[in-house]
Amino acid sequence: MSTWSGRLLGVVTWVVVVSVGAVLVWLVISRAGAGLVSEAGTVATQPAAPTSPQSSSDASPQPQRATWQGEAGLVTADCQGTAITLVGAQPADDVVVKVVDPGPDQLVVTFRHENGGSVTLLARCRGGRPDFTLSDGAAAPASPTGGTPSGTGSPTDSGAGDDSGHDDG
Repeated sequence: MSTWSGRLLGVVTWVVVVSVGAVLVWLVISRAGAGLVSEAGTVATQPAAPTSPQSSSDASPQPQRATWQGEAGLVTADCQGTAITLVGAQPADDVVVKVVDPGPDQLVVTFRHENGGSVTLLARCRGGRPDFTLSDGAAAPASPTGGTPSGTGSPTDSGAGDDSGHDDG
């Protein structure tokens, strides 16, 4: 074997080994990252796939989505008719989220602060759209587009400690 062919074989071998190693590292980091997202407290669900195919003439309407956001975190839900489905719940820092009832009649999510306080959010479908209510009975407006609705609190609002989901002003 000539010197050039030996060098070429060495370079090709090196490229293959580095490529395989890079792919393996990427897979390991990707899986580890997916585990970190779950440990951070995000609760996400995937709606079940339809069990029977539907023709375009009898296709059901698209679900209506809304998001509630307050000091404790945010909850996104879909309504299809009177059935509500949790899309996701994300707690704020130092808050733990617990899905008490994932639907379909009602959605109940509790946010518990590390300092001991808690907020319970109830949601039901009214008029085919998610309607959020806090445990104290106060209406909790939601944004149909998934953004922060006007008139609700957010983790960056100046009304710290107010978990009502409403601004003071």
